Amino acid sequence: MSTGYICILSCEKEPDSIALYCTEYRPESAIKRLNTKLSSTFYIEFIVLVNDPAVILHEIRHKLDNVEHHLLDQKLVYGLTVEEASDVLRNITGQEGQDILAKPDFFQETILCESLQSVPVPSSHSRVSKQMIRSCEESLVGIGRQGCPTALKKAAEVYEKNEKNSLKFKTYWREYLELSLKKCEFYGCRPASLGCTRSDVARDSVQYLWMLTKNDWLELSDVRFIKSFLLAGDKLILREFLDILKNEWGMDKVREQFRKLQ
Repeated sequence: MSTGYICILSCEKEPDSIALYCTEYRPESAIKRLNTKLSSTFYIEFIVLVNDPAVILHEIRHKLDNVEHHLLDQKLVYGLTVEEASDVLRNITGQEGQDILAKPDFFQETILCESLQSVPVPSSHSRVSKQMIRSCEESLVGIGRQGCPTALKKAAEVYEKNEKNSLKFKTYWREYLELSLKKCEFYGCRPASLGCTRSDVARDSVQYLWMLTKNDWLELSDVRFIKSFLLAGDKLILREFLDILKNEWGMDKVREQFRKLQ
């Protein structure tokens, strides 16, 4: 089994249509690479992390077989809006997905962190109902996507503790990494006191792989995602990541996977 993304794409040449794409890599990096091979430019509108993305993509295309569709620059496009296509993905995958165009406001992070303190996060030592988990998830993700990366990390931790090998653990931890990188780029080279440093991004990337290894959840697709994520950052993040990984206990197999990045 592999983990990967189903992406809904838009194209200016076909403003009333969407295309579908699946990848085990960081979606933004995968689409950027795809666009270099095509004469049309596609943009990510919506993503969902799923198990067995190629199988899910086949199922979605079968579902859309009666929808008007045609080829545009080697990509099959459907006469659907992004909203209509997103609803189809939600119904088939059972996952809420993410609007990739939502813009976080890091200037509001202090206020968002105050809101985060009021969210009742379940204890790892007590039995928690699914209803409580879902309620906590909704609050944490709502706060996180507005511009508070820590809330997304907490959402990932809730699922790591309460649902074995949960797809949502990977979903929110990866979102946490992406938002942390955006925050780092937003503040640029300003003082670390403003928030996320490149060292933090590197350390969190190693921690994600360590948690997967510890729980025996690590897949090759996780390595592919982190590699493409690191290559989307700068050399300082990559160098720091490799330095931290070098001394991490129990990560020999992971180190082997990243040796070629040095």
